[in-house]
Amino acid sequence: MQAAYPFSATPTAHRVHIAHGTEVWAMCAIDALGIPDMLGTDALITSADPVTGETITVTSTGGHMTWQPSTAVVYVGQRSCTGPAADVAC
Repeated sequence: MQAAYPFSATPTAHRVHIAHGTEVWAMCAIDALGIPDMLGTDALITSADPVTGETITVTSTGGHMTWQPSTAVVYVGQRSCTGPAADVAC
């Protein structure tokens, strides 16, 4: 098994540190952002800017998210329907 959405069985650039101590990898940045609400818990998400490599940190506390750097954004582009999202969008 390689994945069970939104979780990846292999390391990715999108790590989610769940409040009770478990660490998981997400398939993509969007998946990582959804994990805390999906599990109903606080979490710390770390990722990297795909262009600069700069570390991006997102803190999810009580359903509210803050991020550093404050200028970080997630861009989801339109892709053709040529396969699973994990293969063509993440």
